[in-house]
Amino acid sequence: MESNSPLISIVIPTYNRRHLLPDAIESVRRQTFDDWELIVVDDGSTDGTRSYLTSLRDRRIRTVFQKHCGNIATVRNVGIEVSRGAMIAFLDSDDMFIRECLEMHVTQLMLNPDSGWSYGHHQLVDATGQDPGRQYKAPMETSRTGVLLAIMKGHTVPHTGSVMIRRALLEEVGPFDETLPLAEDFDLWLRLALVSPGVVIDATMVNVREHPDRTTKHIPDMALGKAAVFAKLKERVREDDLRHWCDRLRGEQLIHHATALSRQNHPFRAMRVLATAARLRGVPYSWWTTLGKVVLRPIVRRGIRTRDTTTTRD
Repeated sequence: MESNSPLISIVIPTYNRRHLLPDAIESVRRQTFDDWELIVVDDGSTDGTRSYLTSLRDRRIRTVFQKHCGNIATVRNVGIEVSRGAMIAFLDSDDMFIRECLEMHVTQLMLNPDSGWSYGHHQLVDATGQDPGRQYKAPMETSRTGVLLAIMKGHTVPHTGSVMIRRALLEEVGPFDETLPLAEDFDLWLRLALVSPGVVIDATMVNVREHPDRTTKHIPDMALGKAAVFAKLKERVREDDLRHWCDRLRGEQLIHHATALSRQNHPFRAMRVLATAARLRGVPYSWWTTLGKVVLRPIVRRGIRTRDTTTTRD
């Protein structure tokens, strides 16, 4: 790194969020800790985002413009590649850091030199950025197995905007996996937890905006991504207990994926997925109910089509 590099690099990926991006950037500018650079990677926006970013007059803010790829992992990784800080944080373009976010991260990482990353809580806010909603707590466990299982089971998963990573650790485990269909952040947190303890900050770090265009509302099947993550994780862990949970949780995600396939009118693909889930997870009640939906949906659809055809003829 350069001798005059900032301590922290913050990466914001964005695509057609001109109406929300200024709030995200301003939340970085308002930080109580000021040794940072902000890298905004615009994934080919067509809504005036480029004009807005080029109008900014702040030497701490750097912009990268690229052709649209639609892969959030790729966009974040572009930001990581050009970053210079010893610590790296992430912020989605529709979310907002609380004012003390960076300061709390730096303080805790300095106090815990053996920890390669830190994370805290996040809370939901409404579309205007106001009205704090439910708070989601990060894993409070301290043991490696405890943190891994907490994240794996989805009870408490760190939000992307609540995490800071030392560059050395990120270079060791690798960046976001661009080959995963979804859940690339979930995958990275597990890889971090495998090799380094994390510092838990018992405070809200980021406000996550709830709005109609929020990315997670348009993900048709997060289960497919998580199932792939569990398959990857099993190859990395050696403990029998963790390997068992990888199979079990992968099976559960495949059951959810089969449900999605059934809704999309792909019963045969859903049946194959259920067969794999049964080998991994066994056949719990959710497996049987999904099987029933897979079998019955085509029958119901045919019945509706037959009724409509008959009605039309009459």
